[in-house]
Amino acid sequence: MADSPAQQTEATNMSSDEHAADNVSQEHQPAHEEAWVEEETSEASSRDRMLAIVFGALMVGWAGFCVWAQRDSLSGGAAPSDWMSGLFELLVPLLLLALLWQALLRTGRAQQRRFADTARMLAAESSALEARLTVVNRELSLARDFIASQSRDLESLGRVATERLTGSAETLQGLITVNGDRIERISHVGESAVANMERLRDQFPVLGNAARDMTNLIGSVGNIANDQVVALTSAMGQLEDHGAAGRAHVEAMTALIARTIAEFEQQSSQLGNNALATFADLNRQSEDFQRKIYERDQQALAETEARAEKLVDFLDSRNAKLIEIEERSIAQIRERVNILASECDDILERMGENRDQAGRELVDMIEALETRLTEAIDRVAMTDEGAIANARARLSALAEEAARIDASLAQGFAGFEADLARRQDEAARREREALAALEHRMAQFDEQIAGREEAHLAHVEQLAQRSESIAERLAAIDADIASLGSRFTETNGDIAGSMEQLEGRLHASRQTLDDNSRAVASLTDDSVRLLEVLQAGKLQAEGELTGAIAEARDRLTGFHGHAERVGALLKDAEARGAVLAGHIETAKNDGTGAVEVLERLEAQLADVAERSKALAEQTRGELQDAIAALTAGSQAAVESLRSDQNEAIREVADTIARDSNAAIAEALAREAQSAITELQEATERASEASRESARQLRDQLAAVNELTGNLEQRVATARERAEEQVDHDFTRRMAAITEALNSSAIDISRAFEDEVADTQWAQYLRGDRGIFTRRAVRLLDKQEARSVHEIYMNDSEFRETVNRYIHDFEAMLRNVLSTRDGNAVAVTLLSSDVGKLYVMLAQAIDRLRD
Repeated sequence: MADSPAQQTEATNMSSDEHAADNVSQEHQPAHEEAWVEEETSEASSRDRMLAIVFGALMVGWAGFCVWAQRDSLSGGAAPSDWMSGLFELLVPLLLLALLWQALLRTGRAQQRRFADTARMLAAESSALEARLTVVNRELSLARDFIASQSRDLESLGRVATERLTGSAETLQGLITVNGDRIERISHVGESAVANMERLRDQFPVLGNAARDMTNLIGSVGNIANDQVVALTSAMGQLEDHGAAGRAHVEAMTALIARTIAEFEQQSSQLGNNALATFADLNRQSEDFQRKIYERDQQALAETEARAEKLVDFLDSRNAKLIEIEERSIAQIRERVNILASECDDILERMGENRDQAGRELVDMIEALETRLTEAIDRVAMTDEGAIANARARLSALAEEAARIDASLAQGFAGFEADLARRQDEAARREREALAALEHRMAQFDEQIAGREEAHLAHVEQLAQRSESIAERLAAIDADIASLGSRFTETNGDIAGSMEQLEGRLHASRQTLDDNSRAVASLTDDSVRLLEVLQAGKLQAEGELTGAIAEARDRLTGFHGHAERVGALLKDAEARGAVLAGHIETAKNDGTGAVEVLERLEAQLADVAERSKALAEQTRGELQDAIAALTAGSQAAVESLRSDQNEAIREVADTIARDSNAAIAEALAREAQSAITELQEATERASEASRESARQLRDQLAAVNELTGNLEQRVATARERAEEQVDHDFTRRMAAITEALNSSAIDISRAFEDEVADTQWAQYLRGDRGIFTRRAVRLLDKQEARSVHEIYMNDSEFRETVNRYIHDFEAMLRNVLSTRDGNAVAVTLLSSDVGKLYVMLAQAIDRLRD
């Protein structure tokens, strides 16, 4: 393990401090002391040489003298005992001389000089030890500063993590606030849709009034016709005396009017049945719409509350876990720092005690040496050697203790750094996991919102299209009403022409009608009965239509109440803070309901237009038939009476024609004009309401489109992040599985051939991880499937390795097939070296036989 820059700097400072301590100890020695030591050393060495020469000469002389004295015994062949005695006499004086020489060396200045050298050496060692202890103290202070800085870094890291968590919480709160604003906007859209429905509901009385006006118009036309019939009856009363021809015409007219009344009653009953069916359908659709809105609102409220509670619980638990982990990590680090500080203090205290003890022992030893200088030479030598050995042992023990302390400190620092790095990695990993889980949940939430908004946009587009179609149909209704007005004008002209013709023909028979009043009396009675029948039919039609309209009005009032309750429920759901998806679903449901209501209104408007048109055509036909019948009857009466009272009848006919023509023309023109005006006003109001609804829907669509664009952008961003994370995780997982497969291929190839070339190992170490996989494929090509199967069945280690290899490869293959381009990647994977080895092994062990 390489030393860190801080440790290298500390080692450099330590060596520099040691050299400085040596230099200081050397600089403090005086110059004259050095000169004295050199002079003493030279004098001692010269005296030692003189003593050595003298004692050497004495030993040699004594040895020569002994040999010269024993020359006779040596030449004469002495006995062994003589040899022993001669040798003893020779060696004893030599030993005495050697002892005397050593005694002279151990006494005096030489011994003091040796003690002084020993003291200087001990002083130097103590100085070096003191310098070493100073360096150790400095290192300990540096370590304490380093630990303090690490503690500050940890505290700052905790603060940064807390700030990040706080920022994430604020971001989530901001997103929730934005979603709340968007929900409020969608609720406003729903309220606008409800207001539009209320406006459309307000148009129903207008349509009812239009139908009522049309009924009044029909009644007024009937009254006018009744007046005309009364006038004709009074005129025809004058023709009563003219005979059976007038009665026949009157009977024919009565039958025609009876048929007309029957057809009118049939049309009125059909109109009432259609109105009842339409309002029953409207009531049923309103109840279905109310029930759907209530069910979806309750479902949206439940989903919103559940999601909000889950999100709050998840954020609270995650925040509590992070705070607990951070507090526990800080507490453990502080505990480790306190333990390390206490250990450092204990080490310093022990080192101080050891230093004091060594100083005391050194002083005691020096005093003992000074007190024992007068003892025997052997004890002095033994004591000297023992003291030096003890001093060296203690110095070596101190050095070992200092080295052990350095090693323990270095080991403690390394463990502390490793623990700190591990905790930092663990905290970063947990933070990444939490962020990944949160991003995954947000991605799911965004996907749901995107799906629901797409459905909502589709429904809104359909609503816009249907609104446009409604506008087109209203324009067509305007055109139909305009054409109806033109037809009314044409009918007026035709009626006016017919009346003019009738006036011309009856002008001549005016005087004759006075004489025939008795003949017309019966016609008057029949006309009165016809009038009563017409009034009864009119009252019946008005009663049924009024009852149907009142029932429809009551049902619309109930629907308005239901709509107000639905609006209250929507406001309550908004107050509870429902999420965006539920309100989008609610807005979609409201839009669907608005579309259905518009469709029903469109159908009703079309039905009213068709009925108005049919009623106008029926009225015009009936009037034309009545006028034609009157004209035919008058002509027949005039022709039958022309022979007797031509001039009288002409005058009466002229009078009746003028009066009836003017009255009928005036009544039809007035009623037709009022009916056309009211229909045009109702059409304009309906068209304006539709345009206003279309404008509001366009504004709402623009707001929803903007919201959808923002959500799509967020979804795209979240999807890109998720895809990048998934691709990164997938690549890392595939690399790990491939590495495991290559490692298993080493054991598989070893089962067929034990020897591996050094070049292959070198290539494997240089990064070619697939070399042993290719080697295993080559070896399996040379083997037969039966032999591979036998090895698989007999060798348990080989079987376990093969099963693990196949399991890992199949797991990787499943992961690859689950991706977007999994088939192509799977084919490439099977054609690679690891894929070939998998296929060969699977075929050899009968895994792919089936």
